[in-house]
Formats: sequence, C-alpha cells, structure tokens
Amino acid sequence: MSEHVTEHPRFRWLIDHVDGVLDGPRLGATESHLSASCATCESTLVEIRELTGALAAPALASPPAAVMRRAAGLFPSRVVRRVRELVAALVFDQRMQPAMALRATTGSARRILWTVGDLEVVVTMVRRSAANDLSGEILPALDDGDTAVVGEVTLGLVGGASQSAALDDEGAFRFDSLASGTYVLWGGSQGVRFRTPPFVVD
Repeated sequence: MSEHVTEHPRFRWLIDHVDGVLDGPRLGATESHLSASCATCESTLVEIRELTGALAAPALASPPAAVMRRAAGLFPSRVVRRVRELVAALVFDQRMQPAMALRATTGSARRILWTVGDLEVVVTMVRRSAANDLSGEILPALDDGDTAVVGEVTLGLVGGASQSAALDDEGAFRFDSLASGTYVLWGGSQGVRFRTPPFVVD
C-alpha cells in the first residue's frame, strides 16, 4: 500500500531526503509535497542542511576491545545493572540557532533533536493561541524503514503533573494543549530507557 503525505512529511523523511537515502513510496510522496512549493518544508530543509554541515566531522575510532574490557571491569556488576535509564544528549535546538530564531514567527515550529543509545528523539513544538502542541518521534539512528518501533513516552511538567502516550507504528507521539513551563520527556523503545534534560515549552 502506497504512502501519501496529506500534511507535511515527517521530520525523519526530510532528513533522509537530504541524506539521499529516502526511497520507495516515501520518496515519491515527499517529493510530490515539496514540488508544491511548501514554504514550511523548504525552511525545514534549509535547517537540516545547516545542521548537517555543522555536524560534519570525521568519525571517531572505536576504543580497542581490551580497553573496553578493562573499563567494564572498573564497575561492579550490581552497579551496571542499576543503570537502566540514559540521559539523552542534545544535538540540535532550533532556539539556539540565531539565524533560525530570527526567521521564526508566531505559530512557527521549534524543533529539538536528542540522541540516546541507538535512538533519535525528535520533538516539535508549536504555539497555538494560549496553549502549546508538542509532537515527536522516536526513531532508530539507522532507520531502514522496516524497523517496528514500540514503546511509550511520558511528558512531565517539572513540579507538576505528567501524561503518557504510546508510540504509533512509526514511533510518533503527541501531546496537545500544554501549558507553558519546563518539561522532561522520558520513556523507552528498542530496549533503551531514556530521559531528556529539562526543556522549556512556551
């Protein structure tokens, strides 16, 4: 069954399009959407290309196996078993890019990207009237397009209430009508438990 983009292509699809690895029905649907001169997606493509250029760097060599074994031996096994939740590392925050911040307008989307283990966590926030909508995706860092993503995420207001949502079959989730404040997102997928650093929704 072919895939049709009725709204905007997923952020991950646009990343794969820039990387030249998007194919099949997703490629056709995305290019069809872009050919309609969608200003929002064109702006997103510019952001992705800028981010890709900023992150371009030679790959780091993996430590020798003997070094890894010695490092693992420094920690008692009972301690290792307790470390089940990883803190996600910030890769990109649209608000921290001056040029992108200047282009932002009321109602425009703000995106944040974290990595944790073999996962990428992408969050998009849109201010609507007096509330905020937050949508996101949790994806394998190396997405072959066929990997089923399962799991659940919880969004908690620091010092306040929290709410949970199950991931759909493409790793997407959504929380609508959020009050402004500082939030933390946590959950798990693909055997990885994660927690993001606090981030502001306003």
